[in-house]
Amino acid sequence: MPNGGSDNCMNCALNGANQRSAQIKGFNPDSRVSFCTVRDIVIQSGSAWTYCHYSHGHYWGETEEKGTFISQEALNKLDPSEPMYTVGARSGGYQRIPYFKGISPHTQGPMGNCTLCNEGFEEGVWITSYATDNEFDFGFCCNEHYEIWATKIDDELKLTDDQNQLFEHIENNRTEKARELAYTFIYILENTTPSNIKPRTHPLSFTNDQSWTPVHYALLKLDDDDQLYALLEIMCFKQPMLFNHHGWSPVHLAAYLGKDGAVKELIELYRSSQDQIIKRDLFGKSPVDIAAQEGHLKVIELLLPLTYTNQQELDNALLFASKQGNLFLAEALVNAGADVNTRGHRDWTPLMNAAYHASDLTLTTYLLDQGADKTLKNLSGKDVMDELRPWSTNTNESLLELIEKHVKTK
Repeated sequence: MPNGGSDNCMNCALNGANQRSAQIKGFNPDSRVSFCTVRDIVIQSGSAWTYCHYSHGHYWGETEEKGTFISQEALNKLDPSEPMYTVGARSGGYQRIPYFKGISPHTQGPMGNCTLCNEGFEEGVWITSYATDNEFDFGFCCNEHYEIWATKIDDELKLTDDQNQLFEHIENNRTEKARELAYTFIYILENTTPSNIKPRTHPLSFTNDQSWTPVHYALLKLDDDDQLYALLEIMCFKQPMLFNHHGWSPVHLAAYLGKDGAVKELIELYRSSQDQIIKRDLFGKSPVDIAAQEGHLKVIELLLPLTYTNQQELDNALLFASKQGNLFLAEALVNAGADVNTRGHRDWTPLMNAAYHASDLTLTTYLLDQGADKTLKNLSGKDVMDELRPWSTNTNESLLELIEKHVKTK
């Protein structure tokens, strides 16, 4: 249940963030992307506040070790159409409402008028999408009206037979047929659209039940090889970048999956639109941030020079990466020339961010090894140890000991 209980996505073995990865140094699910491997969607509503039928039977008990890999064979036995639930508008306590086509409802919108009944409300439920050709922001006065609308609109959003067939070709690895049908959508059907129908910005911006476009879906389902690259070339050549409801482009998804060949292909296809390649998602993450969270070094090498092009950008990125506990990105940034003693808000340093905000022993050690100065003071006149001392936790005690001993041996 989405109230901090154990049966949620944060503790679920089906959350990709909880599955061990050979790339990750150490094992910290909190620093990785929460991704439902049953439905192939990003968990946007906070993993501690999201759950489904399967999370009841796939969460870690006190005696179990996190990190067990769930095989594709086991995943294929689970039904991706099972609803995912998150927190809705309060009504006598926590209320649970389902995702809509892979999109999380939320309660962070302003007051407005209900999309279903047109009654005004101060606190309600919202469903928001920033997807290419599918942007919307609907508010509802209560959970029940949201669910009625979701059922009704879902019936109205059925794909055409050709659209469904394209997804099926991709699902079943029929790449030649997928290329032929994608070509038809882009160069034939799009040119015969009736004048009274608003044309799509991208002819392949229609989405499946998880709100992925065919371009995103190809990255999810196909191997990182020439068959995928050939399909991407057909679907993306001279077309605008596609974004899903929470701002993930195909580059974000390829970076998350660690498909460095696909990332390289997409960089070439969108070379003239570099700002779209590095664009940040709804959570403020660029593709290189995503790749670093998952430990995909080759992808980081491809994207870093495009994302950070001068000293100030490198330094600011290091401050952000250290605050987030993103070791891989911090390493790449330092190697690219970022200053380990740069100053950020209120003169905080990367070392302060790593120790205080991220509470990350590995990243703190790395920054110290790279010459981070623990004696530097912020605008409050405090150094990193001054900031840590008031907070008595086991992690803080370990950090204080680590920093003190490291300074003594220098």
